[in-house]
Amino acid sequence: TNDRTFAEYFRPTSLNAISRCALARHAGDCDADNDGYGDLGLLSAWESMTQHGDVYYGGAGGIGATANMPLGDAVANSFDVMAMQPVSIACFGSFQQGHAALAVSTMPTVSGPGTVLFFSGRPLAQVGSMMSPSSGDSHFGIAMRSGNHTDVDGDGKEDLLVMSDQSGWVIYGR
Repeated sequence: TNDRTFAEYFRPTSLNAISRCALARHAGDCDADNDGYGDLGLLSAWESMTQHGDVYYGGAGGIGATANMPLGDAVANSFDVMAMQPVSIACFGSFQQGHAALAVSTMPTVSGPGTVLFFSGRPLAQVGSMMSPSSGDSHFGIAMRSGNHTDVDGDGKEDLLVMSDQSGWVIYGR
């Protein structure tokens, strides 16, 4: 038996049909505004030199009180990053002083180092960034992982695992 329920959401109706179909190439769930409710960060399909993302804030009624309704179009919930290649998104649950932030990688050049940007708050704002600790690294942030099993050092704080072409890095939670 399946004891889970699912709700279907779709892209805001202000976008054309092709953009609505490209809604979620990659998703990260996080309490980005630190209000105690889960939020959803979505990256649309990578189409050009800019990667667009949206954050949908949760509340007592969930992300949307009614399933099968279009998600909102609020500009305060979105971000754009430079991307010559598809980027990644993850939740860093212990970004700073136990507060969560969405981690979004950016790849402004084809073979460059890459950067991870951190977004939090409501309205959404960039609250930090991090480049690879190694100067010879490329594509820092090409993949990221976080969640219940990423407390690598056992201190009770979620850590963020960040991959690049040459290495894997652990960003310890604070």
